Amino acid sequence: MPRSKYDRPKANRVFTNREKPIARFNEARNNPASDQHHILTFYGVGGQGKTALRKKFVQILIEENPRRAVWGVVDFDVISFREPARGLLELRKTLGQCGSIRFIAFDVAIATYWEKAYPTEDISKALKDLLNDHESVLGSIVDHVPAWLELAQDLPAGLGLGVKALSYVRKKIKDSSAKRSVEALRGIEQLDATELLDKLPYFLGVDLRAHRERKDSRLPILFLDTYEALWSEKPDKTGFAAGETDAWVRELAASSPGVLFVIFGRDKLTWNQRFPKEWEGYLNDQHILGGLSEADADWFLCQIPIDEQDVRAAMIKAAQGNSEIGDVSESLGAHPFYLDLSVDTYLDIQAHGKTPNPDDFGKTHEQIIARFLRYRSSAEQATLKILSAPRAFDRELFVALVDHFKTGYPTTAWAEFIGFSFIEIGMDGRYRLHGLMRDHLRDALEKDTRDELQTFLFKWYDAQCQLVLPKDIKEEHEWALREAVYHQNWDDEEVALLWFWDRSRVFMDAAHYSVIEPLFRKAVVLAETRGGFGHTATATALN
Repeated sequence: MPRSKYDRPKANRVFTNREKPIARFNEARNNPASDQHHILTFYGVGGQGKTALRKKFVQILIEENPRRAVWGVVDFDVISFREPARGLLELRKTLGQCGSIRFIAFDVAIATYWEKAYPTEDISKALKDLLNDHESVLGSIVDHVPAWLELAQDLPAGLGLGVKALSYVRKKIKDSSAKRSVEALRGIEQLDATELLDKLPYFLGVDLRAHRERKDSRLPILFLDTYEALWSEKPDKTGFAAGETDAWVRELAASSPGVLFVIFGRDKLTWNQRFPKEWEGYLNDQHILGGLSEADADWFLCQIPIDEQDVRAAMIKAAQGNSEIGDVSESLGAHPFYLDLSVDTYLDIQAHGKTPNPDDFGKTHEQIIARFLRYRSSAEQATLKILSAPRAFDRELFVALVDHFKTGYPTTAWAEFIGFSFIEIGMDGRYRLHGLMRDHLRDALEKDTRDELQTFLFKWYDAQCQLVLPKDIKEEHEWALREAVYHQNWDDEEVALLWFWDRSRVFMDAAHYSVIEPLFRKAVVLAETRGGFGHTATATALN
């Protein structure tokens, strides 16, 4: 009987083989010392269920009665959260939703920073959640001084809400539990935006420590997901600049003894290798995540249903393997991504009037993808290939690419297209091909097509990041600038750098430094590599 692909189970939605990680999480949060650092890490290739595991941990915390913890979550899959200020603000917001923590130092610091770093941005929108939290310092100011926004507009940058918050703290908050936070704010008026940004993790850590010192306080747990995405804008993961990418996370962890950090990523943390004096002995709780166990993978395939036991066994064997993670002796289970592709291949074979058999399923991961693509129409294959070029896409870009490259795929079938098991939607609302599929398809592109795609995508994003006034900048303009830089042809570095100086000027005028800082670092590396230290482009980049 025909069955819609939207009604079929998907392997990447099966939560399985996670008893040990759950047990380790529960053990880690069992009375951790308030004067010690606690970091728990789970890592593995994409598609193994790290985000599902994080959500499971949060669900465990929600269902506890009485609740023993408060928690904050930041997923670096969202590009804006990779910027220290916005990432810390997201942690503060999600922690605040659990209640019981008084964010005295951080709220004052973030308000002061925002006014100095983003003078053209509407602070009432950026800090809306904090202003609506009437238990917070900022919420208290709004309650008592309703006209603070109007008053702040008449003051120089940096002397608005931040100064009001600092004054409120000094006059109104005198209890001993807040003493540490209030003391940490000494001299904050003299700090510029760069100094404040560097110190923001410390201020959040100060508030978390003050919370832990309160009698019967609940354990703070910070979940950091998709950790590897912090480096997605870097030319590579080596060198000083790349090493400083997660410096704000390390500072937050160092400033927050008694807090449990739970970090999910594709690789082990290497803080102890990069900074042995500080982190040696503190990263011994790192665990690799595998895929579905054989029993669970077989159960999943039976639900499709796939009745042939020998076919199911072939699918499971092909989906196993540890070549993508490294030399690991333990079995990593069946990768959900490859199981999903095998299921789609199985159903396609049936749809062609044939009987699937074990030999139809690849014995390597490359063969699994190749066999799956073999049963796609030429229009589907062509569309998938061109969508391997952008790092993410929405419907507008999908239609533009299909029309420009004449793939033959009906743009009215958008809903069906994004229903593929290997197309994921991010927290920013944009769609992405699964990384393994994207890499395979991109490698299959002919050079001429790859070059044409690069030119098309550069022009597409360049058109979207051209602004006239700093006040008009929105998050989608920041995204467009990043993507334009990514797709720019840097072979002629002098032309490319001149373009970048021109496009980044409005972001500089708007003081969106945290957005353009990693892009400037990229420009410096490219100028030094291509032009040498004596080239004028290098001097401009360094300046």
